Amino acid sequence: MRYRLLAGPRVLAVLVLAAVPFLVSLVAEGEGGAWPYDWPVELEDVRAQAKTFDVGIGVRIYQIPFESREQFEVAWPGILRAKSRGGTLTLYRVGSPGEGWPGVSNEGPAVRILAPSGGYSALTERQRGPQPQTLDDMEALVEQGNALHADEPWPESAFLPNGDLAEYVTIEFVDGRMTWVAAGQDDGRLRDLHRARVDIVLVVDGQVIDLNRIRLPADTKVIDKRGLTGSDG
Repeated sequence: MRYRLLAGPRVLAVLVLAAVPFLVSLVAEGEGGAWPYDWPVELEDVRAQAKTFDVGIGVRIYQIPFESREQFEVAWPGILRAKSRGGTLTLYRVGSPGEGWPGVSNEGPAVRILAPSGGYSALTERQRGPQPQTLDDMEALVEQGNALHADEPWPESAFLPNGDLAEYVTIEFVDGRMTWVAAGQDDGRLRDLHRARVDIVLVVDGQVIDLNRIRLPADTKVIDKRGLTGSDG
């Protein structure tokens, strides 16, 4: 098992991927959408056509390409419900530059979901004893306060004062136990961050994904990047 330093010299992190336990990789790409099975049912019909990208230890990206307007519009309400409270909606045109995630592009109409990694962060072996061999071992460390699972449910300390879930969280010790706390974007301290918030990205072509035909949520911050150079849409 390999570790990566997280939040200072006392804490180290390990990512548990769905198919390969305790594997850490800068970018791991998998076929199919590995989102939780308790996500909105509308997403089940597009799970097989999706791809899952695990980026470092902190972010999981689901890329769902669409070729049919009808299929996208059926899935859209479920996609919106997967978004976290405070989550954003970013708009790109097909062919425009994206966020720069390795292996992820805006080549065609698609939905991109930025989500928690679902990994685990644990204390060093010296501090907590023998390394965990199974997921049950890791869950036992979580119960003891010696590890954290980067996924729901998030503690109150992961939320912002306005009640929104923070985009990223980091680790602090509270009463001797590891816990997630909201990480501010202007936090200059040297630390690794884990995504907490689920954000949505739409790659729009005007045909399969046509903004004139769908409802954009009024309570969601919309970041419009369709004017970026390099767009062919």
